[in-house]
Amino acid sequence: MHSKAKLAFFILLMLAVAGCAKKMVINVDGMPISTNEYNLTNDETGIRVVFILARYYKDYEGEEYILKPEYLDALESHRVSLEDTERLVLHIKVINLKKSFYSLNWEINEPDESKAGGVLYAGKLSRKDYYLKLPVSKPGAYSYSFELTNADREGLFSLPRMGYKVKGGANTLSNR
Repeated sequence: MHSKAKLAFFILLMLAVAGCAKKMVINVDGMPISTNEYNLTNDETGIRVVFILARYYKDYEGEEYILKPEYLDALESHRVSLEDTERLVLHIKVINLKKSFYSLNWEINEPDESKAGGVLYAGKLSRKDYYLKLPVSKPGAYSYSFELTNADREGLFSLPRMGYKVKGGANTLSNR
């Protein structure tokens, strides 16, 4: 084989190996980066929303622990363990470079059919991060939603209702 042919073969081989290998991206601080991030943009207002669902669990280092995130697909229904889950958080980032008015509204339905909800923010800030702590204190099926509305209370994005189930016992997490 000629050296050019060997080089081309080697490059193709490396691309094939690298392409088939499972990759995990890690932040500088050693924490994983979400692979289940959703981006929405409203063309009229220019408002962009990024949201991520994270389950936090204890990772022990000897007798001490740190909370680590496990990033979940927010649009899938998950089963989380009551014992293993410290918190479940929907992280929402709003980027509003045109400084249009918006309101961020949320609602959570619990297994006993009780509801909680409200307005997280109403205003024109150009950038803001929100954290919607989802309940995991009792077993059952939960559903939740958030909505951005404009000054006329019209929805800026169309999102489905999302949900998860909290299970007792030692089951950690599974998609269902």
